[in-house]
Amino acid sequence: MIKVFKLSMPCLSTLFLFGCLEPDLPECDDKETRQLLSQIINQNLKNRGESESLVSLKNIDQVAFNKHTGIRVCKSNAIFSNANEIWMNYKIYWGKSQKGGLEKEFFVEIIDAGESY
Repeated sequence: MIKVFKLSMPCLSTLFLFGCLEPDLPECDDKETRQLLSQIINQNLKNRGESESLVSLKNIDQVAFNKHTGIRVCKSNAIFSNANEIWMNYKIYWGKSQKGGLEKEFFVEIIDAGESY
């Protein structure tokens, strides 16, 4: 499961939240960030035909934040319904509105993942 999950991550790892009016980039453990991570992971599993789903995220921590580029790098462990656990690194950043408007949107992208030991 992990190899298929890891290989397919780049294809579907970026989701966005429309109309985010938050002046600061969301934190690693913000509600919206956790929701987007959950959507990314569960959609990826569904697309791969996997029966498990994300149960929880734990050990969420910020690894780095670059104020000039507006990129926050985070790490977390993901626990699945089949009791598997993986580690993952993800980034949060501002992007252009997909609606063509002026409002800010933040993106969450999983950049690396693997089995937890």
